[in-house]
Amino acid sequence: MKQVLDNCYRFLTSLRCAVIILLLLAGASILGTLLPQGMTEEGVLALYGENSLKARVIVLLGLTDLYHSLWFQTLIGLLALNISLCTAERFPKTLKIWSHEDREVNPERLKKFANFSELTSQKTYEDTVAQLKNFFNSHGWKKLTESAKEQKWAGVFVKGWAFLFSVYGVHASVLLILIGAFVGSTLGFKGTMAILQGDSTNVVNLMRKDKVIMLPFEVRCDKFDIQFYPDGTPSEYISEVTILEGGKEVRKAAIKVNDPLTYRGVSFYQATYGTIIKRAVVSFTDERTGEEIKLELTTDNEEELPGKNVIVQLMDYREEFGGFGPAIAIGMLEEGEQPQAGWILVKHPNFHGNRLGHYRLAVVDVEPTYYTGLQVKRDPGTWLVLIGFVLIVIFILATFYGTATKVWCVVEEAGNSTKIYVAMKSSRTGLTDEKFSALCHAIKKLL
Repeated sequence: MKQVLDNCYRFLTSLRCAVIILLLLAGASILGTLLPQGMTEEGVLALYGENSLKARVIVLLGLTDLYHSLWFQTLIGLLALNISLCTAERFPKTLKIWSHEDREVNPERLKKFANFSELTSQKTYEDTVAQLKNFFNSHGWKKLTESAKEQKWAGVFVKGWAFLFSVYGVHASVLLILIGAFVGSTLGFKGTMAILQGDSTNVVNLMRKDKVIMLPFEVRCDKFDIQFYPDGTPSEYISEVTILEGGKEVRKAAIKVNDPLTYRGVSFYQATYGTIIKRAVVSFTDERTGEEIKLELTTDNEEELPGKNVIVQLMDYREEFGGFGPAIAIGMLEEGEQPQAGWILVKHPNFHGNRLGHYRLAVVDVEPTYYTGLQVKRDPGTWLVLIGFVLIVIFILATFYGTATKVWCVVEEAGNSTKIYVAMKSSRTGLTDEKFSALCHAIKKLL
């Protein structure tokens, strides 16, 4: 059992594990872009067929709500665990390198380094040591250790040692992004809100669930304006809204496409618009008797044709119906007959199709109204994700372009001259030779 646990731990802390998880996440994300997100189970079955294997797999794996599915969030959790374990495994070793004290620095040890040089100074031992200390201090080197005895001085200096920890900054940044994504998916929401011009609401219909949530404030649509191109397609639509709290107006704003309103962490985006019918005055002419009756209809109530045992109701409205302009849908229930419904053209009262049962219909007056469709989003993890992305760029640049360098230096008297032994080690081995040559050249010039 212990062997199994050890193997699992070694795999979780390996680069191979991280690569596998990242590939799975990448593949899942591709699926998320190919399949429409936010569809209900009924919508999936209607689109692909109730007996379709594809539909059953999509529903089972939650592929239309991929980023909130349990298995996708499990992959995110495993990636966070892998990064955390790798950091816990390797950070103490890096810290040990940083805090290691070189208690014994002598020429014999330094001669074993790949980058080693023996220099001679014509100055006295004291002057040489003093000038070397000043040189390292003035060029940004930090002294780690220093010792002096019997005309022999040794010092260890470092520069850019913090770059050794930049890779852990990358780890922390990725974890911050993952935490932000988790916070956004659990504490945030995304939905829609439809508001009639002049009405207010605080109800948001969630996209990924058949549920609604109630905002702690209301949004009122004071005016909806739409502008068109010459060919009749919409060019811009604007919702002028007011935020209400406790019945009081607290903020007014105009919501445009790509120009949302954000209030108390909730963002409102202009997503769509539409028209509905408030009321219509319709003329009903009995083709058997020629009698004409005018009724005012709404979508909320049924009306009865006086003395006819016929019930009618306004059902729907379209601004454009088959190239004939606006039309209204009316339902009719006549005693002893089957229920009927049909579209009645508003601008063509003599159209032969404006009939229901024994009645010819004509629209006398119609009052449509716009409604605005807003996308409503709250994501409290956004700032964590943004900060994480900024930090990850900074730390990646530091990891690839920053260099940690350590220099050992020994000075000792040798007859009429002074010997200097210098060795260097760097975190980027490709640059060490160049940096070491430059350092030796600077010391020679100094002495």
